[in-house]
Amino acid sequence: MTESLVIIVGQFVILSVLGVAVLSAASDSWRDLLLPAAPIFGAALLAVTMTTTSWFWSAQWGVLTAVLVAGGIVALAVRKGRRPWRMSWPALGTAALVMLVSVPGLAAALIPAWIVGDNTAVMPNSSHDAYYYASESAWLKDFPIDPGPQIANVPGEGNATPAYGPMRTSLDLSVRIGQPLVHAALDFVMNTQSVQTVSPLGALWVMLVGPAAFVTARLLGTRRWLALAAAALSASSALLVHQAYQQNMDSMLGGSLAMLTIGVVLATMIAGRREQPAAPDLAENDPSAPGTPADQRRPRWTNRVVALLPRADALWLSVLILAALVAVYAEYALFVGPALVGGLFLARPRGFAARLASLAVIGLLAVAIAPSAWLRAVQIMLVSRPADAFPSPFMGSERLLVAARLLGITHAAGSPDLNLVTTLAVLLGIGLVGGLALAIFLNRHRGAWLAMIAVGVSYVVMLTQQGKGYTQYRTILLFAPLIILVAVIGWAGLAPWLQRLLALAGQRGAKAGWGVLVAATALAVVGGVGVNLKAVEGALDHSWVQRRHIDAAYTEAREWAETHGGADGRDVAVLDPDIGSQMWLAYTLRNQTLVSYPALRPDYMTKGSYWDGAVDPYYIVGPGAFYTGEVSDRNDRFTLVHLGARAGAVVTPANLVAWNAHAGADGSIGATDVGTILVDAASAAASRKVLVLASHLASGQRVILKIRSGAEGSPVSVFWDGKQAATGTVTGGVAELSIDLKGRESAELHIGIGRDGAPAGTFELVGVDLSAVPGSADPS
Repeated sequence: MTESLVIIVGQFVILSVLGVAVLSAASDSWRDLLLPAAPIFGAALLAVTMTTTSWFWSAQWGVLTAVLVAGGIVALAVRKGRRPWRMSWPALGTAALVMLVSVPGLAAALIPAWIVGDNTAVMPNSSHDAYYYASESAWLKDFPIDPGPQIANVPGEGNATPAYGPMRTSLDLSVRIGQPLVHAALDFVMNTQSVQTVSPLGALWVMLVGPAAFVTARLLGTRRWLALAAAALSASSALLVHQAYQQNMDSMLGGSLAMLTIGVVLATMIAGRREQPAAPDLAENDPSAPGTPADQRRPRWTNRVVALLPRADALWLSVLILAALVAVYAEYALFVGPALVGGLFLARPRGFAARLASLAVIGLLAVAIAPSAWLRAVQIMLVSRPADAFPSPFMGSERLLVAARLLGITHAAGSPDLNLVTTLAVLLGIGLVGGLALAIFLNRHRGAWLAMIAVGVSYVVMLTQQGKGYTQYRTILLFAPLIILVAVIGWAGLAPWLQRLLALAGQRGAKAGWGVLVAATALAVVGGVGVNLKAVEGALDHSWVQRRHIDAAYTEAREWAETHGGADGRDVAVLDPDIGSQMWLAYTLRNQTLVSYPALRPDYMTKGSYWDGAVDPYYIVGPGAFYTGEVSDRNDRFTLVHLGARAGAVVTPANLVAWNAHAGADGSIGATDVGTILVDAASAAASRKVLVLASHLASGQRVILKIRSGAEGSPVSVFWDGKQAATGTVTGGVAELSIDLKGRESAELHIGIGRDGAPAGTFELVGVDLSAVPGSADPS
């Protein structure tokens, strides 16, 4: 836990230093206002700069470029007479207070780290995003995007191992990479590995939602104490912390950037207009004379256009934050776009031309400084969603349960006693819906909120009606921080009305009234934060979190590979069908290019195998795979098996997408019988396969597969090369199938339960053994 906090502080300081440099371009008043969000501006600078540099250079040179840009901004500010290193004590105090109220969200996001006791990666639920982002950032730290990892089918060919599959997938599908670039930059500066920092960085992204909400609320006219309420509620939202447990790194940073984009761009459009320059007196001034002001040397129509543009400092910050949002999470355009367009068209007619000019220039410059990010964003929008069959926890006929999940009364998969949550649902629902209504009717930026809410809610309703579970689920998670922010801004709109009302009570009455109001607000915020944090507490299964922790067993397995396979890992292969441990073991062995992987998950590793077909002397066997023979080493998670002078065999599921993704606590791994073992090529591709690798078997010695099934008495069949190789019967819950490999060292077998053509439920691979050598009682 201490290691996680040290890493988070280091990441925070690096981003803050860069962010302060970015803010040095702003006026003192803007800089003080934006100071709490300095780490987010630092991340924005890295994302935008490295989106371009990463095509040619690794993170090392990308960081250097970002530092040079930051240094140039500071130098320009100093030349204009500003002193970026001088910050007012009130601004520093406010920034510290904002961080303090955001700490509960950070603490909730760190609960998995507290459970496992260190900072290394942990995947608290069934999501594997932490691996995806860690793999990407590991590649980007050491290599440029172009040409990217080229993963061959056989070790030694290509320029990368399957561990870099996520980077290959991101390039092939043009998936966003802004956040992994920031992660890679931080790892380079801190000299850390992504497996050490991915979980702490996710917790930091949660905390930074608070400063983003505070600054956005302040930019749009909200009082400081109410903006603090927005920070606390946004950073502690159960739906936001759920994203941390899902390891949705991109969307968490994207949420902060989305808030700031709305706040900074709206403030720039409406309040950042240049002063109209005085019209030159052409009778007294010669426009061509040296020393004549620039506005007098320009044609009058040019002066009118320039007068419509925002101040240079506001323009720069708007351009940077918009470009960063596109680089990190372009899907937020669904909400940010309507908000900005609504702020343009649904505001007062006066100043429309200035707002239009500001938004157009901001957009054009944002494209200009990060063109590849915008191109990638367009391609992202065209990607289909094959996972839309995923059941959303925000769908269903139990509306009160759905409401409880949406409001943070229970976690996203929770099913509490609904009698206990009714009152909370009513109170929190009134707070949320009432705030949104007030924002639409009372706030000066009502056009932005009306457009954003109308588009967002309509889209969620449409997805719900169409049954697109995954997209609906993700849309709600993205929308939640923005909705909370707008609700608080809506309630803040009552402040001027209350001030006038309290003024009627005289000075003492008004002071007492404000005290009561602040206390009531604080109580409501504490209650809301408490309810949400209590909800996330029940989202974690401690034993599952421990199993999904990348612990010292992985490092020890790498040492085995180095000891027995040399620096490149030759003579070593990995059999580990459990998706989590397979991915992270491949990550740990990513620089040992000759390690083989006979069976892989192609959805993450891009290949079904990475193997030349030969039997290797050493196998690192993980959960879901089994062995019999000589054991060279063992730890709590992996076993090193030596297929040396003695007889031995190892077995693993093949065609892993047809098997369960996770091994059981006892090491077993299951699959669902499809009713067809081998009829034609198509059924063979969909059948449940196991790969058997054996060495030094005596003549006549057989490999015995152990299959567990609840279908007592059902026949179990094994086909090999189109012929039935063995049969058995489920007795006492287990069937043993004796297979003669006929002198061969490897065989890919097809397994089915029950009679062919009739699915018989699920079964599990639970072990392998060797028959006795004919004439001997010793299988070895």
